Amino acid sequence: MIGPQAVSITNGVTVPKHAAHPYAALLFYDWLISDEGQKLLATRDYPPASVNVPSPLATASLKIIDPVTSLDEEAKWEKIFRDLVVRRGK
Repeated sequence: MIGPQAVSITNGVTVPKHAAHPYAALLFYDWLISDEGQKLLATRDYPPASVNVPSPLATASLKIIDPVTSLDEEAKWEKIFRDLVVRRGK
């Protein structure tokens, strides 16, 4: 089910199993999950994993949606999502 007005961005960072420079990749990963790396990601509107770094979402307004209404309007929101995101307005 696609929820109404909900967009999710899933991100992840990994070190490839056969990286050309695995130790450099691991050092970059360590830096990225450090507070310094999390601050950089936060400046690009990614919510930080560290509680020591202020989140860009701290000032976002959230609206709680009634799940019954969400289920009742599932077809409507799925069509909007497909038209706008999947088909990119085509």
